[in-house]
Amino acid sequence: MTTKISTSKEIDNKTFWKYSIPSIFLAIGLIFDSIYIALYGDFLLDSDMSAEMILADILNKSGEIITSDWLYSTEIRVFETQWFYRLGLLMFPDNWHIARTVATILMLIVLVIGILLLGKACGWKQYSIWVAAFTLWPVGAWYCNQTILGGQYLPYATFSIWTLFVFMEYLKSTNKKSKII
Repeated sequence: MTTKISTSKEIDNKTFWKYSIPSIFLAIGLIFDSIYIALYGDFLLDSDMSAEMILADILNKSGEIITSDWLYSTEIRVFETQWFYRLGLLMFPDNWHIARTVATILMLIVLVIGILLLGKACGWKQYSIWVAAFTLWPVGAWYCNQTILGGQYLPYATFSIWTLFVFMEYLKSTNKKSKII
């Protein structure tokens, strides 16, 4: 019986492929989403999405965080897509389609970063890359339209992921072990 000793080059190759394949899958997903939103996003607009853009424009013009001049349905929008749409409209005030495209891509990037950080905090770094990659791919019609293309549920998913990340980092900093995880 012979024992094979791995060289550092073999270990580096294994590590490279372990993280490269999902990273490439993630990058292609983001590129695909970006191109699709840029090409067809103006046809994928409903009243909710357009209302968020109008609210972002009103907030940019007034310089306010919350306005009393706008109520959509019965909601006061505080933590929603308008924060990202505001950035997009600041960059492209005369082209709302490009502004929305840039804002949606930024929302997806913030979500992906949160997933990667949460995975690292939980000790699941290699799996978090796959989770982040699959998050960017249109795995179902509803998810694709409402989350990836519309961005409507991205703030909630992002807030949840980042909250869990902060919680995990807090547990690590206080050296407390969670009985849940």
